Amino acid sequence: MRGGSRAYSLAEVLLSVAILALALLAMFNLIGSALKSSSRTENLAIAGDVAEQQLTRNIYAAVNDRPAGTGKEFWDQDYLDQPWRQGSQQVNRMDFHYAIYAQTLSDAATGKPAGDNNRLKKVDIVVWWMHSTSQGNRQGYGQLRTGATRLVNELAPPP
Repeated sequence: MRGGSRAYSLAEVLLSVAILALALLAMFNLIGSALKSSSRTENLAIAGDVAEQQLTRNIYAAVNDRPAGTGKEFWDQDYLDQPWRQGSQQVNRMDFHYAIYAQTLSDAATGKPAGDNNRLKKVDIVVWWMHSTSQGNRQGYGQLRTGATRLVNELAPPP
């Protein structure tokens, strides 16, 4: 046979298959990484919503003394080491755990609570997820925790 057609050698075919396999592997790795990042971003947004919902719900209960005694408990004590409230909330089959801490703010000059008849509390919430710890770490996922802070004042009742 004569002619200009030439067949590919086995080495050329193997080399092209190896290059194609490496390109596909890199593409699948990139897709996996993008999905993981998207999932983490979605969970971070949900955790922020959980933090705001729980802060609003628990502060409302304390300010309005519902159930009775909740307000006194909140205003008369500080919760620095042990949470004032804690629990979990499930959203999209993911458990988001939270702990709420509260501290009465003091006047820097006198050391007494800020305000004469109007105490001021700093309320912090920490939310973590994916079976990590309250420090929010899980290997391969980075920090899986978020938080929020609010200042709450106790208005003095009229005389």
